[in-house]
Amino acid sequence: MRFVSIVLLALLALSSCHLFHKSIPDQWEESELRIINQKVLFEGVVFALEKEGFRVGTGANPGDGTIESAWRVSASPFKGKGYRERAILTFGPGHEKGTSIVRLRIHRETNESIRPLLEGSAKWERDEDQPAIAKRILQYVHSYVDPADKAGQ
Repeated sequence: MRFVSIVLLALLALSSCHLFHKSIPDQWEESELRIINQKVLFEGVVFALEKEGFRVGTGANPGDGTIESAWRVSASPFKGKGYRERAILTFGPGHEKGTSIVRLRIHRETNESIRPLLEGSAKWERDEDQPAIAKRILQYVHSYVDPADKAGQ
């Protein structure tokens, strides 16, 4: 009987921890652009990401229409104040001929380690996405790919 009550208490404790775990939804920003071709779009996207400090390297696959940048890290000596961000972008055909739809989110994680500056001790936890940064990058893409397009303004 005592064993059963201990097991039930442990299960209750585990389920209560799960109830308080916050689920953070992805916040995608989307834009439809007029493009000359996919190569120009890809170059414009890479240029816009790098302008904002998101390095693009092996995480870029123009054939699949995906780009995942390297982490952009902002260290802090205080728990929960340091963060890292990366851009996750997809692009594909638009609704009309000569257009493409670009979807972008800026994924952010905060460092919850007690010793955040100690190398190797980082404890990264999911934080809210950064839609304002994503909107700014998409505005840059509009400027680079189709400067005459006033819809992106």
